Amino acid sequence: MRLDERLGGLKQLLLTPLGIPPQQKAVFLGDELSQVADQTDQPPTTVKPGTGPLVPSDVNTNVPIYIEQKLADGRITYVARPRTYSANAFKFDLSSAIRLDALWQEPGKVLRQIPCWEPDIQL
Repeated sequence: MRLDERLGGLKQLLLTPLGIPPQQKAVFLGDELSQVADQTDQPPTTVKPGTGPLVPSDVNTNVPIYIEQKLADGRITYVARPRTYSANAFKFDLSSAIRLDALWQEPGKVLRQIPCWEPDIQL
């Protein structure tokens, strides 16, 4: 007997189910969840303790943005403003939102400059 024939028989033996496959493909939790969950359990949230406003899921520290402000006497000071995040930052994550909101807009601008590009197509 050749080696591939012996291995083929072993493969068939290993891949053949031993018992009857289950008839029910999914298990749904009904009232069982209330039996294992405590009343103090809270669902996940995007608000992190001590950060105040909503932040995307991958933001660990809510650092304010410092904006330059010129005073009446000509001095320059920096004022802290809270960061704002796009809907994509909450839907995906901050890194993906930067790509979607800022970087991927550039190829669309280039495509609009091509004469054969259909102007009715919205990017």
